[in-house]
Amino acid sequence: MEFTNFKTGDIILFHTPVKWYSPMSWLAGLIRVFTKCRYNHVGVVILNWGVPFLNEATATGVTTMPLKDRFGDSPIRILRYNNPIKEDTFAIKANDKVGHTGYDFSGLLWFQLIYQLTGHWLGHTGAAAEGKMYCGEYAAWMFPKAFPEPWKTAPSVIYNSTKFKVKFEGMYKIN
Repeated sequence: MEFTNFKTGDIILFHTPVKWYSPMSWLAGLIRVFTKCRYNHVGVVILNWGVPFLNEATATGVTTMPLKDRFGDSPIRILRYNNPIKEDTFAIKANDKVGHTGYDFSGLLWFQLIYQLTGHWLGHTGAAAEGKMYCGEYAAWMFPKAFPEPWKTAPSVIYNSTKFKVKFEGMYKIN
């Protein structure tokens, strides 16, 4: 997939390698184990003035950065929604969370773990879940028809969704 072919609404799943000297990468490994998925992180592509950015929920909250700065040396999967989206409306919604929506540590570390083990969601739901978000929740929130309960969404749910087409999978290098 050429870098110029990204569209607003593309989802990118990331595989963060576990490194013994990086405790945050240990969490990535645990996410993959509990969700039984190759990918542990997810972000959404937004074209701002024709330039692709990646919006994602990180430990500092919902952030954005130029997409070209986000690729590393680990595998990714790029998905595109099967149905057309209104790109301008989608971008406004996505960018509205940037800079002031915190990270949902309890949703990821506690409630998502319980949900993966028992199938019962005990965390926030509805509008109460929108004040803080973890990565899968943020990406799913952008697609309410595909994920009506985004607070329950792990990267594995997005990975397995039949409502998206795989556009690319592997090591992505910008030419």
